[in-house]
Amino acid sequence: MAAAVPKIIREGNTFLIQNEDHTLGGVLVEVLQHDPRVAFTGYKVKDHVLTLTIETSGDATAILNETMTFILQHVRNIKAAYRAGLDARFGK
Repeated sequence: MAAAVPKIIREGNTFLIQNEDHTLGGVLVEVLQHDPRVAFTGYKVKDHVLTLTIETSGDATAILNETMTFILQHVRNIKAAYRAGLDARFGK
C-alpha cells in the first residue's frame, strides 16, 4: 500500500504539512541543519499539522524538495540493505 502524499502549504519560509508528526519533523530538521544554505530550521506539531520553518538566503522550497528527495533515497537504500540481509540469511 502506497503512503498518501501529505498536503504542503507554503507561507513565506514556513511550510504547513498536514497529517504529519514529530517523526518527519525531527528527520527534516536534522538533515536541514547540515545544509550550509540553512541559517535556522525548526518545527512544531499541533493538531496533526507539522509547521516547519526554514530560514535561508536561498529558495526554501527548493531546499525542502532536495531534503525530502535525499531522505527518500536514504530510506530506499536502508530498505534495500535490509532486504538483502534477509535474503542472505533466509534465501529467496
